[in-house]
Amino acid sequence: YCVFAAGYINNIIIFNNIVKDHFKHLEIIFKLFKNINLNITPKKLFITYPFIRLLNYCMDSLSIATITDCIVAIRNI
Repeated sequence: YCVFAAGYINNIIIFNNIVKDHFKHLEIIFKLFKNINLNITPKKLFITYPFIRLLNYCMDSLSIATITDCIVAIRNI
């Protein structure tokens, strides 16, 4: 799973550049959770977001930066 997913405490990020692969990897993780009886909170579930904020970081397909770095970058546009 480490090729397409990363975990930290109670967060899992599944990352792909190809949507078809992303859904395949989601299915793998969801089956894994089901097999070990682990529940997912729907309101905390973000699927196919091109940009997310998590654990004081901004993440997209090209980079990971702190929230502060993102704010500075936006102000400089």
